[in-house]
Amino acid sequence: MFGKSTTPTTLTAVVQQGMDAIAAKQDTLTARRDTALSAFRNAANELAVVNTGLSEVANTAAEMADFFEAERQNASQAIADNEAVRQKILAIIGA
Repeated sequence: MFGKSTTPTTLTAVVQQGMDAIAAKQDTLTARRDTALSAFRNAANELAVVNTGLSEVANTAAEMADFFEAERQNASQAIADNEAVRQKILAIIGA
């Protein structure tokens, strides 16, 4: 009977050690996963900051393009108006 009573204690100790080892390994792997995911989260956050900056650049470029298009149209209209006046002058002077 003495031999039988020590076996479960030894088996229990072995099982407990195995469970502790598995739990420790799981904790280590979970920490490594969290570290890896943290790097991806940081990269995603940085890309969001970059995209915000790029959006500002794109919006500024669009505003500038609109301004320059309006200036181009004004200049083209001025050229057309001047050409009409020039043609009238040439018609008056017979040239």
